[in-house]
Amino acid sequence: SYGKGRAKTALAVGKKHRQFKVNFLRSALGERLECSSIVKRKGRSIVFAESEVFSVQGSERKLTATASITFAISTESQE
Repeated sequence: SYGKGRAKTALAVGKKHRQFKVNFLRSALGERLECSSIVKRKGRSIVFAESEVFSVQGSERKLTATASITFAISTESQE
């Protein structure tokens, strides 16, 4: 629960400023999938993040897909 005057940050669904892009590079074959993600830039109203997905077979990791997302965030006061 948020205290009075505290801010809450949430994904601004339905806003113009958002993009989601996925590049599928190869079939995801292997024992498991691993994903690594990082927020590259977080401003007051826009966030940009990137991800990489690897297929893993034994000790071999192959890049399977990449993704990037840009989305708007909003700050709402909770009472």
